[in-house]
Amino acid sequence: MVDRAAAPPGTGRVLPTAGERSVAEAGLTWTRPDCLAGDAQLDAYDRMRRL
Repeated sequence: MVDRAAAPPGTGRVLPTAGERSVAEAGLTWTRPDCLAGDAQLDAYDRMRRL
């Protein structure tokens, strides 16, 4: 989980990319990232990335 008050700008963009790279390096094609329910900002970002 990222503490927005402590994380440098851009951390939210870097983490999914790092995770995707890790999954690909492991030879996997699917993953299921989780987030806190009710986090409207994160939900909106996730929907945007899926487009």
